[in-house]
Amino acid sequence: MYPNDYYYRVNNWEPILYMLHQSLYAEEMVCAMSSELFHIPETKDLKGSREMHNHLIPASYHRVTAVGSAQRAKKW
Repeated sequence: MYPNDYYYRVNNWEPILYMLHQSLYAEEMVCAMSSELFHIPETKDLKGSREMHNHLIPASYHRVTAVGSAQRAKKW
C-alpha cells in the first residue's frame, strides 16, 4: 500500500466513475444492437450472434457491480 493510497481510495472516485459510466453507455449500445439483430429477418440467424449475446450477460453483471462498488466507495 502506498502512503497516499488512502487519499486516492477516499477522494478520487470521480475519474473512475466517469470511465465506468462511459463503459456502461457503450455496453447499452452493444446490447441494443445485439438484441436488434435477432429481430431483423436478414440477421436473425447470423453466425456468432447467440455466442456474443451470451457473453454480454456476465459482462453486464460485472460492469454494473463495478459501478455500484465505485459509487459506494465514493460515499465512504
